[in-house]
Amino acid sequence: MLLAIDLDGTLLTPEKTVTPGTVNALRTARERGHEVLLISARAPYSIASYADQIGLDGYVIAYNGAFIVNGSGDVLLDRPLNADDSRRIVAIVREHDAYTGYYAGQQWYAEKVCEEMRLEERAQPTPPTIVDDLITQAPDRAHKCIVIDLADDQRLAAVYEAICDALPHLNVHYSSRYSFEISDGSASKGAALEFYAGHRGIDPADIVAVGDSHNDISMLRYAGVGVAMGNAPDEVKAAADRVVAANDADGLVELVERLLSGRLT
Repeated sequence: MLLAIDLDGTLLTPEKTVTPGTVNALRTARERGHEVLLISARAPYSIASYADQIGLDGYVIAYNGAFIVNGSGDVLLDRPLNADDSRRIVAIVREHDAYTGYYAGQQWYAEKVCEEMRLEERAQPTPPTIVDDLITQAPDRAHKCIVIDLADDQRLAAVYEAICDALPHLNVHYSSRYSFEISDGSASKGAALEFYAGHRGIDPADIVAVGDSHNDISMLRYAGVGVAMGNAPDEVKAAADRVVAANDADGLVELVERLLSGRLT
């Protein structure tokens, strides 16, 4: 069985740690012949430190399904935004005087050193490259843009609506009450998981996907068994086949115990 596991809100506690019980459970699952695949909106280098804790050294799915890469830098899937869309996103964010983090490959970029950037930086192993102009000084094709506004919910909503109206072909998802993320319309966790499964010759019936947020719904629906965390909103739970305990109550430990005892399906 392939376990496709989201990071924030799923593998990670609210404090952004992996509990010892979760580490032991996933290592036991691997010893029993199950594969563990991490799949996240994060950059690959941000996923890597958590993969190391579990003892994973294979591919990870990053940027909400836009990039599949392993620790050696071998790229299996690459679906960035096109250059015109990347530039348009930056222009719209500027029009609203908001903040965006701009991710391309193994790097991230920002124009502002601000509270929003510092928040994002705390979740990364490396600081951003600060540039005067993302449009001319960053790579012209981003794998993901994130828009964050800690002070003004209405401004964030206005940017969200403006991007959805101007670029309806893109995938735009709120990732928290103060942020949303943008990726190419062909990129989603479900599409990336399907691509990876096809590459490996894995039947969807042999996949368990687990997540907690709206950007996880596509992979929960693709997998043979979709599992929502107890901390997930109702819409995510409704898309899942099973619900386990919350991320701060060792929900993944419950998941592995049910899998290994044959009580998951």
